[in-house]
Amino acid sequence: MLFARAAASAARGASVTSFLSSDPDKTHDNKVKGLAIDSSITEMIDSLRRLRTTLESAATFYAKYAEPPKKSSTTTSAISAGSAGVSHSLEVMLSLPELAEWPKHELFCGSSACSEQLFLDASRLAVIEDLMVAERSAIGSQVVPKLREGVRMAIESLEGLYAFELQLRDATHALEAAQEALKRGGALADIAEAQREMKRLQIEAKPAALDTARARRLAAETGPICDAMTMLASAYHNFVRGSTAVVHGQQQPSADYNPLVVRKAPKEKEARFAAYIMQWTLAKRRCKSSAALLEEFVKRRIETLLAPLREEATLEALAAQIEDEAVKARIEAIRLPEAELSAACGACRTAVATLVEALGLCRQLFKAWVEKAEEYEKKAKALCTLQAKRDAAYKEAVIQTERPEWLGKGKDVSKRYGPYDSLKLACAWKVDHPRNLSKYTAGVERVQHELELLEKKGKDVTYVPGLPVKTARARGFTLSQACNEVILLHGTNPDRLLDLLSTGLNERFSGTGAGTAFGDGVYLAEDAGKTDQYVSPDSAYNPSSELHKRLYSETVRHPDDVFYVLVVRAALGYPVRTRQVGQKATSMDTREQIFPVNYRELSAVPGVTPPIFHHSLIAELISSGTVDTGGLVRYREFVIFHSEYVHIDYLIAYHRCKGGEKLCTADTDSSYQA
Repeated sequence: MLFARAAASAARGASVTSFLSSDPDKTHDNKVKGLAIDSSITEMIDSLRRLRTTLESAATFYAKYAEPPKKSSTTTSAISAGSAGVSHSLEVMLSLPELAEWPKHELFCGSSACSEQLFLDASRLAVIEDLMVAERSAIGSQVVPKLREGVRMAIESLEGLYAFELQLRDATHALEAAQEALKRGGALADIAEAQREMKRLQIEAKPAALDTARARRLAAETGPICDAMTMLASAYHNFVRGSTAVVHGQQQPSADYNPLVVRKAPKEKEARFAAYIMQWTLAKRRCKSSAALLEEFVKRRIETLLAPLREEATLEALAAQIEDEAVKARIEAIRLPEAELSAACGACRTAVATLVEALGLCRQLFKAWVEKAEEYEKKAKALCTLQAKRDAAYKEAVIQTERPEWLGKGKDVSKRYGPYDSLKLACAWKVDHPRNLSKYTAGVERVQHELELLEKKGKDVTYVPGLPVKTARARGFTLSQACNEVILLHGTNPDRLLDLLSTGLNERFSGTGAGTAFGDGVYLAEDAGKTDQYVSPDSAYNPSSELHKRLYSETVRHPDDVFYVLVVRAALGYPVRTRQVGQKATSMDTREQIFPVNYRELSAVPGVTPPIFHHSLIAELISSGTVDTGGLVRYREFVIFHSEYVHIDYLIAYHRCKGGEKLCTADTDSSYQA
């Protein structure tokens, strides 16, 4: 029977758009519109189009089911059923692996039995999760590609029939053209040739096209489509067998799941209290949310999570388009038998129920301990407040001078803004510079090693003349006696401060801001009155200053009219002392020259070979009544000739004060003289 293509298209209804970018069916139908085509060709095309469309829908359906879930923004995951009928997986954190890690944490406050039960139940459910993931992974990596291969084969079958129809169209047009030409006196031979071509297409080409289409369709059904159904059934059955084995203790979590290393809690008390509260509060919330998630997991019917919702309708639609009876039967048998489904669901429910019970017990335990920890934290915060006040007092003590009447006096005073009688702390910063600290640590180790060698040579390294320094009154610093480590001060100017904080103190820049009376080294002092002689003011905040950008912010405001002093650690080691100035200065203990070679290195310790050089210089005050030889009369100085022996710990900003009121540093009065 012959039908016009337009009528056949109307009978089939609107063509369904395939996965291609355009609708090839509609494009082809337009090409053969009005053509008389045998019904066997039309029916075969319709059948292949339905098969192709059904396979496309099935592939999309299972691809959506198998795609990884999106991570939730919270610590738990939600179970959701998509509006399109696809059940998204409980996000692959159903039991939250953290549940198994908590018992391994030092902060876990449960008993060993509670710890073991929680770990066992969480790990069991984690294995079931892994089985679900493996099931969906198999569907995504095996089933979906096979279905798409079936789509490709159905399209190839359609293309063969489309090619035949286009040949028939061309032959029909040729016959019509010959008949029109005959009316105008054309040759009969042209009509005869066109009729022979039409006859060949009907007798030879049509059966061949139909046979090829049937063979390709059969190959698709018994090949990739059958394989897809076999793999789908295997994925479901593997989950059933695995989940049942888990509950019966026949399958354990992978080694990756078991945390083998005990997680440590902070050693500091303040951090430990905060960690307790944070961990236990989080644990309590997770217990609650995890239990709710697990109960929701059961409530929504476990069996719907083992396979996508509305899968039955998808499989029925696919089976309706399959002609091979064996493949049709395989599709109809995809769903698990009721007994196997009940076993799998029962295994999940058992794992869920025991874990929910353990979570409930842990939640009560965590709640009680959080309350205790919060009480301890309040005490810890109060202690921190006291410690902060103590630390501020320590830093205040660092800049207190023993002789206030000496402030602003001396030939090294760079600039004066009026008389003042005290130095008052404005703010302070802890300086953290890992590279400089590493260099200092290496320097300290070197000094310690050389002191050990000196002790073996008979030198008394425990008694060091000139120690202790005055800054020892400032407590709060842990110092190493093994290298005679002390706290000292270094005054500086704002324009050089950022460089010093970045690179550290450097003896190669000796003399940049002052003289070098005691060699080319890093000059330090034990009294803030001395360092105050070398500073210049930082009067106000400057938004273009890189230093200000780093030091000050909305929370730390520029205090105005401040001066800066660095609080440093210095490894004095085995020092040499002098009261003299210049390169010919001699040791006040041995009378030997302290700069025998140059101004950059101190003399060697007497009586030691191979030589070990003094590590630092202490410039002592000259005796009262001594003829002025340029020596020190007010403050001692300490000089380090190797920058790795000194490290900046704190930066202090302070005010010069008179009667408790800070001194204004605006350049309005320079008439004051010491």
